Amino acid sequence: MARKLKNTSASSFLRAAWGHAKAARILDPHTGLSEGRTNATFFAFHNVLGFAIELYLKAFLAGRGWTVEKLANSEFAHKLDALLKASVEAGLFDQIGFPHVHQSALARVVAIIGPRFADYSYRYIDDDNNQYEYVETSEYLWPILDDLQLRIENSGVRVESAA
Repeated sequence: MARKLKNTSASSFLRAAWGHAKAARILDPHTGLSEGRTNATFFAFHNVLGFAIELYLKAFLAGRGWTVEKLANSEFAHKLDALLKASVEAGLFDQIGFPHVHQSALARVVAIIGPRFADYSYRYIDDDNNQYEYVETSEYLWPILDDLQLRIENSGVRVESAA
């Protein structure tokens, strides 16, 4: 039996993305307080960051007319590289963003965390393969996420207030 998909609008994807980005900012100061990558917050941080990026890209694509069914397809579900490629092809970087943030910065973050996010390794820690790529410094992440939010808003997607 196929799972029932939620009716999620571009606005709701954007609202969820913003929430995950905010959660990543909250987790960030705690990612290195113990044993580095063995710190459980490391995994939570990168998982939430991955969800933020996924939801931002889905918000953009939904705003371009993509259906929830297409976004939930295994070709795109949790696959940051495929979502980024589709978003670029759909004009993400044609939208006005911050001039100091180059599009290659987002591509680099996706290259770093995308494979382990896609295979759920930040959620279900892989004891047999515990080599994790990670974002070495998070201070450049926030401008990237802010730029993504701005580009999506400039494409016409807005967060609507909950009823």
